[in-house]
Amino acid sequence: MKVAYVYIAPDIRGGVERFIIETEKRLRSFGCQVKLFCNRFNPSNAFRELVQMDKEVVPHRLDLFGRFRMYYSMKAIRAATLKANEWKPDIIMLGAGFLWTKYILRGVDAPAVSRVHVPVPVEHGPVNRIYRWLTSLESIERESLKYKPIICNSEFTKRMILRLEPNADVRVLYSGVDTEFFKPTWEDKGYIYLNGRFQRYKNQLLAIRALRDSKYSLILSGYARRDSPDDTKYYGEILRETRGVSNIRIVENPLMEEIRALYQAASVVLVTSVGDPISPLVCLEAMACGKPVLG
Repeated sequence: MKVAYVYIAPDIRGGVERFIIETEKRLRSFGCQVKLFCNRFNPSNAFRELVQMDKEVVPHRLDLFGRFRMYYSMKAIRAATLKANEWKPDIIMLGAGFLWTKYILRGVDAPAVSRVHVPVPVEHGPVNRIYRWLTSLESIERESLKYKPIICNSEFTKRMILRLEPNADVRVLYSGVDTEFFKPTWEDKGYIYLNGRFQRYKNQLLAIRALRDSKYSLILSGYARRDSPDDTKYYGEILRETRGVSNIRIVENPLMEEIRALYQAASVVLVTSVGDPISPLVCLEAMACGKPVLG
C-alpha cells in the first residue's frame, strides 16, 4: 500500500513532526510504502528521521512579506497534494489544511483523510473578515467542514471544530509514543526537567523565574529555531535570564536519545505551555519513562 503524507514544512522539531515520524514507522512495519510531500524542508533544522525519510519538496510561497499566511498556505498544500496525487498513492494523509479540503482536493483522484493537530480560531476581526471574503477562504472553509471524516488529536480540538460546524463528522485519534523507546530506568538525579521548543507559548520563562536561585535544579531542553524572529527573540530572553544562574542548565537541539535520558533521570517533568493544542507529547513521554508530570 502506498501512503502519501502531505505537510507544509516538517522541519521545526515539534510534536507534529514527531507524529509524522511515528506514523511512517508504524505504517512501514505493516509493509506500507510511505512518502512525504512538503513545501519546505531544511535538513539542518529537521529531525534525523525526517531527513532520512523518502520525500519530495514542492517549493511554494508561504506568505507575502509575512502576511496572508492562510491564503498562501492553502495554495502551497494544494501544490504538494497534486504532486502527491501524481505518485498514484492508495491514500493521501493531509497533515495540514483540513479547513481547505474543498480546494486542496479538487481534481485529486486518490482517497484522502485529513488530520487536525491544532484547533482553529473561531472569532475573526473586521479586517480579517474582509481578507477572508476577498480570498474566498470563508466559503472554502464552510464547504470543507462537510468533508467526512475529520480526524483530530483530542476532545478539545473536536469541540473547537464543532463550534465552527455543529454537524461536522469529527473523530478523535489520540497521539501515542513508542514505549519500546520511552521506558523507565527508575533513575532519579534530583532535577526538574522541561522539554519543548523555545517558543513564547511554551512559557519556559515561568519555570525559570520560579526556580532560579532556588534549591532545585532545572534542566531545559528544546529546539531553538533561528529563522523565526519571534522565536529568536524569545530564546534570547531565556538566555539572558539564565546567564550566571547556577541551578539552571539549557540543552539546545538535543537528539531523541538525549531527551529520553533526561526524562529517565529527572525527579519530575514540567509542562508550562499556555494552551498547548497538541495534547503535549511531553506528558506521554514522561509517563512512559515513569515520571510524574506537573503542568
